[in-house]
Amino acid sequence: MKKMLLSLFGLLLIGAGCAVGSSVVIDQSSPEAVVDTYFSLFAEDPNSALAVVSEEAQTTSRFERNWEELQTWVYTDYKINEVRAPYVEVMMEITIEGEAESGTDEFTVEEIDGKWWITDIPS
Repeated sequence: MKKMLLSLFGLLLIGAGCAVGSSVVIDQSSPEAVVDTYFSLFAEDPNSALAVVSEEAQTTSRFERNWEELQTWVYTDYKINEVRAPYVEVMMEITIEGEAESGTDEFTVEEIDGKWWITDIPS
């Protein structure tokens, strides 16, 4: 129920063209923009980043497992390396439980009704 309400809240904000949090404007105009928005939202509050993750993706057990782990991460830097829709390759620097790590991973994105959505997150 909480997840459904969070998803609906995110969709309401997107539909209204509002900003989430205090300073992040949701941009779903391209694969790069939606991934940039994800990182900006996550930095303010990890659950805010769900506003650009498709509702359908959020209901999968794979996503739930990955999301639980991802919330323990602190992104210290990222750079979009390549876009090959539906994949956006990102070089990330993260801290997990005080340990710094870096590597490359991919987001999966999809254009739905003229907006780009994340349909799978790195894990």
